[in-house]
Amino acid sequence: MVKGFEELEANITKLMLQNQSESRKAVKEVAEEFAQALANNTPVDADSKTGVHLRDDIQISGFKGAAQGQIEKDVGYGTKTSWRSHFPDLGTARFSGKHFKDKTIKEMQPKARKIYEDATKRGLNL
Repeated sequence: MVKGFEELEANITKLMLQNQSESRKAVKEVAEEFAQALANNTPVDADSKTGVHLRDDIQISGFKGAAQGQIEKDVGYGTKTSWRSHFPDLGTARFSGKHFKDKTIKEMQPKARKIYEDATKRGLNL
């Protein structure tokens, strides 16, 4: 049983070094679930010029950081919409922000932790 965040983080690092396949599966699963949660939390309002909704332009990057011993993916809005995502999130002088990015992060932390914990157990045969 993992008894703290530091121990979990050390096990994740060990898992990444010893079992790249299990690490990649866990990171991919978390990225996909995070993208889905972000889409669910993102308010819908089309850009008047492009007609592209923020939630329709959520993208997941390829794997990054393998050369440094880390496996990670970025989840966020594409180049068509990323420049305007902060307006509904943080608000403007005329309306208050929705804070949907922070809401998604808080919502996903326990889920991501559970996925990583399960992957660590499988990867280390615990």
